[in-house]
Amino acid sequence: MLVWLLTGCALYCERLRELGPSASTEASLRACQERLKYLMNSTKNRALVHIAHLEDEASWTNVEQALLKVTEGLSSLTNQTIRGKLEECISLVKSIPTILSEQSDPLHHSSFPSVHAFMMLEGTMNLTGETQPLVEQLMMIKRMQVLLRLKKYPQEEKVQYSRTSWMT
Repeated sequence: MLVWLLTGCALYCERLRELGPSASTEASLRACQERLKYLMNSTKNRALVHIAHLEDEASWTNVEQALLKVTEGLSSLTNQTIRGKLEECISLVKSIPTILSEQSDPLHHSSFPSVHAFMMLEGTMNLTGETQPLVEQLMMIKRMQVLLRLKKYPQEEKVQYSRTSWMT
């Protein structure tokens, strides 16, 4: 969906460059840009795209190519409002690879980044504040990652591996 919307924006930018200003082409570009903004304004959607990025690098290459085409097409836009909104969307998409960098502990998400991303996604969707079964399983996987790294069961650090410490 993301690549499709970016490709659509790039196509309409190219049409505006080739054919000159056109109300119908600008309206189509605006509609495409608004859907892209709606998609990227959601933290859940960005987290899902991030998970896809972690699991399949080739799909992210398609996103980067589409981003490049949109960025190249920005210079042909005379409507500064649409241009500014497209630039905002581009910056949101470009920020996806760093979505976990401020909120995560590199020790825990470096070997299995999708586990951490799933936990972050569930945290954005869980409105009750109660721990869900999937999150319980993911927290257990994160604990196992730490144990595998230490290659032993630490006796003095058992308190640190309590349920609440893994949710922060």
